[in-house]
Amino acid sequence: MKNSLTTKNILGLRIAVLDKYCALLFIKDQISHAIPLKLGFANANLANLSQVDKNLHNNLQRFLLLNDGSGVGIASRVLYRANFPDNLNGTDFIPFFLDNCDVPLRIYLLGSTPRVSEAAESIFKDRWPQHEVVGAQHGYFDHSDTSKVLTKIKEACPNLIFVAMGNGLQEEWVSKLVPDFSVSAWGVDAFLDFLCN
Repeated sequence: MKNSLTTKNILGLRIAVLDKYCALLFIKDQISHAIPLKLGFANANLANLSQVDKNLHNNLQRFLLLNDGSGVGIASRVLYRANFPDNLNGTDFIPFFLDNCDVPLRIYLLGSTPRVSEAAESIFKDRWPQHEVVGAQHGYFDHSDTSKVLTKIKEACPNLIFVAMGNGLQEEWVSKLVPDFSVSAWGVDAFLDFLCN
């Protein structure tokens, strides 16, 4: 189904051409039908990192990439003489998605600092009570604890995981999590920090 989406090739990344309403409907449909979905917000930093990190570039070929920010917007105008329909940056699109997704979600928060992780869990519960936060884990755990973290996530049975670990590492985690630990995972950069400020 993902292959039926119109995309623009920017630095070898296929970035979906969607407005926020079509993105909402497409993603909601994937999750509600348990179709595995890895999602990334393709900003200039991620696009540039993918040029020097072959594994990241290869991973992103299997992601739904949404356009994020003016950098990829400028590239679209230069390469295709047209803007993207909307700027689907995470700080705007994620709240829009959670506000308007009428499928109850089981959400796990992974990443950021211990303080932000705890605060974000509380904010999610207050702001989006129609969805359930089934767990939260800060990103400052020891590498040797990875299997314990994955066990905690599996036991929580989320159908959506927000991974806030910064470009590169978070996309690696998204690839690790879908589909074995969740039907969908998104690399959300500093969204949890933004939410708590």
